[in-house]
Formats: sequence, structure tokens, C-alpha cells
Amino acid sequence: MRKTYSVMVALLLLAGLTMAQDNHPVVGISDNRPGIYGLTGASVISTYDADPVKTDILVVSGRIKAMGKDIDFPEGTTVIDLEGKLIYPSFIDIHTSYGVPGEKSENGDPAAAYMRQMQRGGPSEDEPRVADYWNQGIHESYDVLSEFKADNKKAEAYREAGFGAVVTSGDDGIARGRSALVSLADGKPGKLVLKGNASVNYSFNSGSSEDRYPTAQYGAIALLRQFYLDSQWYEKLPEGYFYDTSLESLGRNRSLPKIFEVSDKLEIMRADAIGNEFGIQYIIRGGGNEYQMLDEIKKAGVSLIVPLDFPEAPDVKDPYEAATIPLSELKHWEMAPANAAMVSEAGIEFALTADELSKPGDFLGKLRKAVEAGLDKEQALKALTYTPAKMIGAENMLGALREGMVANMLVCSGDIFDKDCVIHVNWIQGRPYSFVDPEMTDILGSYSLVAGDETFDMNISGKPEKPSVKIKSGDEEFKSAISWKNELVNITITGDEGIIALSGAYYDGSMRGDGTLADGSRCKWKAVETEPGDGGGDETEDEDKDKKDAGQESSGGKKDAGDGQSGKVIYPFVAYGLESEPEQEKILFRNATVWTLDENGRMEGADLLVEGGKIVSVGVDLNSRGARVIDATGMHLSPGIIDEHSHIAMASSNETGQAITSEVRVGDILDPSDISIYRQLSGGVTAAHLLHGSANPIGGQSVIIKHRWGSPAEDMKVEGQVGFLKHALGENVKRSTNRYPNSRMGAEHIIRDAYQRALDYRSEWERYNAAGGSEREKLIPPRRDLELEALVDVLEERSFITCHTYVQSEAVMLMRLAEDFGIKAHTLIHFNEAYKVADKMREHGAAGSVFSDWWNYKYEVYEGINYNAATLVQQGVLTCIHSDNAEMARRLNQEAGKTVTYGGLDQVEALKLVTLNPAKILHLDHRMGSIEPGKDADLVLWTDNPLSVYARARMTLVDGRVYFDEEKDAEMKKEIDRERNRIIQKIMKEGGSSSRQQKKSKKTF
Repeated sequence: MRKTYSVMVALLLLAGLTMAQDNHPVVGISDNRPGIYGLTGASVISTYDADPVKTDILVVSGRIKAMGKDIDFPEGTTVIDLEGKLIYPSFIDIHTSYGVPGEKSENGDPAAAYMRQMQRGGPSEDEPRVADYWNQGIHESYDVLSEFKADNKKAEAYREAGFGAVVTSGDDGIARGRSALVSLADGKPGKLVLKGNASVNYSFNSGSSEDRYPTAQYGAIALLRQFYLDSQWYEKLPEGYFYDTSLESLGRNRSLPKIFEVSDKLEIMRADAIGNEFGIQYIIRGGGNEYQMLDEIKKAGVSLIVPLDFPEAPDVKDPYEAATIPLSELKHWEMAPANAAMVSEAGIEFALTADELSKPGDFLGKLRKAVEAGLDKEQALKALTYTPAKMIGAENMLGALREGMVANMLVCSGDIFDKDCVIHVNWIQGRPYSFVDPEMTDILGSYSLVAGDETFDMNISGKPEKPSVKIKSGDEEFKSAISWKNELVNITITGDEGIIALSGAYYDGSMRGDGTLADGSRCKWKAVETEPGDGGGDETEDEDKDKKDAGQESSGGKKDAGDGQSGKVIYPFVAYGLESEPEQEKILFRNATVWTLDENGRMEGADLLVEGGKIVSVGVDLNSRGARVIDATGMHLSPGIIDEHSHIAMASSNETGQAITSEVRVGDILDPSDISIYRQLSGGVTAAHLLHGSANPIGGQSVIIKHRWGSPAEDMKVEGQVGFLKHALGENVKRSTNRYPNSRMGAEHIIRDAYQRALDYRSEWERYNAAGGSEREKLIPPRRDLELEALVDVLEERSFITCHTYVQSEAVMLMRLAEDFGIKAHTLIHFNEAYKVADKMREHGAAGSVFSDWWNYKYEVYEGINYNAATLVQQGVLTCIHSDNAEMARRLNQEAGKTVTYGGLDQVEALKLVTLNPAKILHLDHRMGSIEPGKDADLVLWTDNPLSVYARARMTLVDGRVYFDEEKDAEMKKEIDRERNRIIQKIMKEGGSSSRQQKKSKKTF
């Protein structure tokens, strides 16, 4: 029976060359064999949710013609007996770059492209493509079939891993153009393409683009948003007015599935936010850590493509080196294999991909590891067959075994999720690709082995494809190994005296050949079968039932997500992360020194009641019914500190690609996992104003966050905040890049020019909106410009200028420039020389956000003085002290205290510099900055006077939730140590890793 199967496979390798008709002319002698095959005797799993059933399959011209029991195969059918085998639909991978030359993005992240430009002295003056989008990171017009070429070597690796078809796409750029669904067979190109327009693909990576812009992720986001807006404008233009191949293609691609590649869980939500703005539901190729924020992903309704690229174990052999490994890295090593299981358990639609693996051949091992970690087998099969086919609209062609579908099938030795299972044949478009010689079954059994003068008992067992061997002499068992391929066998026997190495061939129940004995002498050897094997592990019905009873079904089998892994998901997924958000408590602080910072200034021996996230009352002997009472005797309560100028919790600081980047938004790239948030809570900071860096005359739009540790990025944003737009002057601007401006004069000029363009832009829209009916139809619709819209917001006071400056001459220039446009230079930040022009600031209405005593770190700050802040306050300028530094932010209370010494400020006025005054500057003093009934319960309980260097934040509340507590912090430190040690011990027991160097995705921005 098995020999018949082997012969038939050999015949099929020839017969399979004849497939369905095509339009190619006949070259040479025609071959009109019909290509009709009948598969019989196997158990077939026709769909991911079907039980295995013995079913015959008739394949004609690459398609399944019929399925059922006892099919009457037509004359001329090549019949193959697959008794004891299990047939699955072949897998589908919908995120590959198979057959695409170049691997363009390998060294093509935007920052690297930018550095190449700078080495050349600037961007290319040549148009990269005729009539295409202005930015080289946009390739919407690209069609992968323009470059696709089947790669049989790579296809073979995919086939051996169980894949029959893949979606291939370009991997270069932010908009990557159209992909195609292609077969992994070899043959004529026209027969391999199953679907020409499978999807259209996107990423945050500019790839090989040599444009300066973008260099940061919020620049990429802004570029993609502008591209979509340009498409809306393009569709309204009269014919012949303007042509752009990418905008033209975007319209044609609108109906295609949209796949967005990201490298991290946070980027999933960033991509989804773009989709929400433009009515697009992306399918997102994740980064393998989706389990760390499943609630947000599920709420967003996102479908995922999940990679199985698990991290290597960190090197923990050296305890000093192990101590430097972040907890997040240790936990991710342990929990990453359970990612797919947890995604599945959350009810999120997902497909699996071999993308990011160094080679597709590793996929089955990773898949089985995911199943061991809790991934339900049925859901795993669904994620490799039905779901990927459905995502690209090919479910009537692939992903199941039904009449009329493409004959893509896996013939397996058993349960494909079993580590011992081997794929015998992968049928692709009705053509068999065989990986295992079925005759291997005959090698299993017991043998009498004679090598030279020595005799051994040898037993070969296990799977015929992966046999294992035991060799004994009397009661002594030797370390031994066997390899077996194409009827050739190699055996090694290791004993105390050395190694016996034997090489030969198997024929008709015996083996024989030549070898080398332990002393190096040559010998002849022979092994004669004394007892046959068990047929290679084919399961009987009873054995199959036993496995089902044990929850290990051949086609299903469920485990709870998390089986095989330990530890818990914490939010954020770093040290000091929380398992759940702190409760919004009712708390009564008794007998504290309360720094109200209102007309009372400071109250001794007062009570403070918090409920529902708000301050309820301040007084003496307040009612404590239902409240948690905290004895604050000897301690001080203050409003939470507000850092008016910070760069924490951002994925990028500067978008240096252009001098004017007012279109970029810090709120698009928040990183709520930044440990600086927690550290600053330990210093009493409850809110921060996050700004674009100072590389550009006009940078990006800022965002104000509360330090809601463990919350998603969107939930950290302060509700109802006004906007601020970062400007910058001085050395940072003119020396940032090899681009205009390179002088202080140029900085003034380009800012003035930008606001003039914004005025013209506003006027253009006013004329268009004022026109009605037929008159409007004659007008060319204005193009929405995100860069200019942000400037119009400033002109109309929906947003405000906040400007990095140090020297008085530039600040005065900016104030005059703003007055020319009828606006204010709202906040002058850093401004070491502010004391020189405090009167002008007061008259203009500019606020000062300054350092307490930073100076002498570059030329333009040499004339800074420690009395700057106090002088501004005394001159009636609204003033605050900021950090601009993650570490300094933890001591802003002490920075404020310096103004008591340097300037003689009253203590209450000094504390206002980091509480009420920044709240006023940020237009949030109605909610925070002082302790008054109705305001947000953002509070700090200090162990001493908050302006003292001896004061510690005993407890920090945001919205009435305790996010930092000294006692809990001490417990968390111990728990972190225990968790680290547990995982390190686990790594060491499993052998550890030779290197801590982790593979970094080439597609990370």
C-alpha cells in the first residue's frame, strides 16, 4: 500500500506539470495529460471548525472537483491511497514580501534616509517619479505585480512550513501600494497570481525615501493624514487641472482591504486613530505584544495579523548583566508565546503570519509553541486558513476544502499541531510538493546490529520521518543517534572508548554499509530486523479517542489562554505597572497643613475631603462618613505639581524634516509606558505639558496630560484643553540641520512667511465658503493644508504660541512679529534673559516659563541669573518654573523653593510657580493648580514643607485616585525583585541564551 503511494507521488511529480489551460503558445511537443487525481483513505479536516472525516477528494486541473465517500473516480484518474494520513487546507500568509526584489526598507528607516541626505548636503533636486506625490515615502501607485518574480527557493521554505498561498506586497514606504495573492507553486507567472488586487498596504516607515521629511513618527502620521485629505481635494478637481498618480491610485484602491504594518502595540492605536478620522478600518499587522493592551484593541474593533517571532531568552548567566535587563524584557520573553492565545481569548479577529521570522521554516515550531502556551488549535487553524482568506476576500477560493476551491491541501502524518507531526505533501493548485519518502515507515523496528566484532541490540522508534534510536549491548545503553533520508542511513554510537560511526543503506528489512570503530579502524556493518515497528505512530480510533478525552483533539483541542506561561499582564507593561486602575476613592485627610494657594494661601491643621475625583471641601472637623481617613498630622497637602514644559512620554521629540512642521501633533505619539510618569508621580507631579522639540522655527502642536499611570494614551490627555503650538528661536534652530534657516534673521523671516501664508489660506477659504450655488461651482476648491490650519488656529486663538527662546532681542522680535498679526507670543519658555525685558513682556501679555537657575551650558544662556523667576513675578509677569528634563521634574518643588532664597519670594508665591501659575498659563486654572472645592483632586501629601529639600511625596493623587504611595511603592519594589528572580531562574533552568542582543525589526520607525 505504502509503496503504491510512493510510486504515485513520483508519477505525480511528472503528471503535475500539466495544469489548466492558459494563453501561452505550445513550445515543443504538447502534453495533454488531463491532471486528474483522486485522494482516498485519508481523514480530511475540510474547514477549521470541522471534525476529521474519511473523505475522498477528486482534483481536476488544480481545483477540487468533488468530495465525498467512495467517489467513482473517472477513467484516467491517478488514485493515491492516503490511509492513516490527515489532510488540512494549506495555510495562507497575507503579510509577506515574497518574490519582491530588493528588500528596500532593510536600511531605509526615515532617520537613516535623512542622514544619507545630510551626508550629500541635502535632498535630491530630481523628481523621483513623474506626476507622483510630492513625498517619496508615498508609493500608493505601486503595484507589486510590476516587480513580482516567483522565488522557488523561498517558496519551498514556505511550502515546507505548510503555506500554499501568500499575499505579497512592497515593503517600502508609508503608502506601499497594491499587493497580490499568489500561489507558492512554481510555474508560469499567469498561473501563480490568484488575485491581482488583494490589499493596499501602509506603515509608519518612509523606507528608502530620500526626502528630508518625515524623520519622526508624528511626521509620518501627519504625512499620511495630509495624503488622505489631498485625495478628497483631488476628487473635486476639474479634469485636466492637476494629475498625481498616487492620488489617482488612492481613489482606485478605496474598495480594497487596507493592511497597516506596525511594530508595537501603541502603534496599533495610532494607526486606528488615522483610520477613524477617514472612515477606514485597517487590518493591522502587529508587533507580537498585542496582549499588553487587549482591551483597547478590542474596543477599537481592529482585526490583527499576529506574528510568531518570539524573543530570544536574555543572557542571565552573569548576575551583574542580568540586573540590567528591564523587567518588561524578561516578562515579554516569558509571555510572548501566549500572545496569540490571549488575542484569541479576547475575541479579536486575527490571522497568523511568518513575517519577521528569519526563515519561514521556523514557523511550525513557533506555531506549536503558541499552541503549548494556550492557543486553541481550532482558532490556530482558523487564523491560518479561513480568516486570512476572508480578510482579503478570497474565502471562496482558499482557506477550506470544498468543491470548486483551489486544491491547496496538506497531507500530514497526524495532528499538525503535534511536535512530532510531519507534512508529507503540500498540494498547491492541484500539484503535489512532497517532503517525506513514505518508505521511511519500513525502518522502524528492532534490529541485531553487528559492527566489526561487536554486536548490539538496536531499536528504532517514534515517527518514521523523525526516528529515534536506542542501542544497547547487554545491560549497557549507549548514547546514539540516527539520521535517515532517501534510504541512506547514518548511525553513531558513543561509548567510553570513543565513537562508532556507521554509514550505509536500507534495503528489504536490513541495513548494511561501512563504518569507523572507536579505535579509528574501518569496518563493515550490518543490521538485520528482528521485530517490525508499529507503523510509524499511526493512531488507531481508540488512541484518537483517548487523545480527545484528554483535550488533545487532532483538529481542535482547547487550552486556557496562558497555559504554559506564568506572570501577569500589568499596565503599562514595565516595572511598577499596575494590574488594574486605582479606585477613585472617598478620602478624608485630617489635620494637615493645606497649601490652598487661593486667598487663604496656607491653612494649618485643616481637613480636606475628596470624593468622585473632586475636592469637596476644606476646613476643620469635616464629616468622614464613608471615607478612608488619613491622619496627616505633621504633613503638608498641596495641589499636584504641573510641569509646563516637558518631553516625557513621547515616541519622538523633533520632526526635523522641515523648518515648519505645525501639522505634527504630540498627542499622536504618546507613550504611556514611559517610566518617567511614575517617577514624577513620586515627586508630586500630576500633569505635564508635552511639547515638540526646539529644532524648528515652528514645530508641532503640544498636548497636556495627567499622570494617570497605567491608562491608555488617549485617557491620559486632559479633557477640553486648549491648543499650543511650539515655536523656537536661537541656536537650536539655526544649527539643527543643513537647511534654511541658518541664521536668526532667517528664523524671523520664515515664521513671518508662514503666518502670512496662513492669512492667505484663511482668506482663500473665506472666499470659497462665501460663494454660493453656481458661483462656487466655478471655483477651484481650496486644498486643506494641515500645516496652515494649525497656524490659522493660532490666528483665531484656538491655539497659542509657546516659544523656546533665551536672549532678549529674539523674544522682543517675536512679540513684535506676533503683534503684526494681531496675536500674542503667549509663553516665552526658558528665556534666561527675561529679567531684561520684563516690562515689555507685561505690556505684551506674554507669560514666562523659565528655569530656576540653569545657565552656562551654551553661549546664548551665559547671561542667565538665579533671580530671573522672582524678578518676573515682581514685575507682574505670569511666571512658572518648568523642567524640560525628566529628572528635574521630580524635584520641581525644590526648584520653586530656590526662588525664596534667590529673590525673596513668599513661600506661597513660590509654590504657585509649579502649581497655580502653570495652570493659568495652560488655561486650566479652573480645574487644577489650587485646592478649592470643585477642582480636580490632583493632590500631593508631603512629609515636610513642599519647598524643602527634605520633603518627600508620601502620596500622590490624580483625579482622586492614589497613583503613588510610599508604602505601596516599597511593596512593589519587593514584588519586582521576586518577579525578576522567578523569570531569571526559569531562563536558567531552560538553558538561557548566549546573547542578550535581541533582533530589532527593520520596520521599526
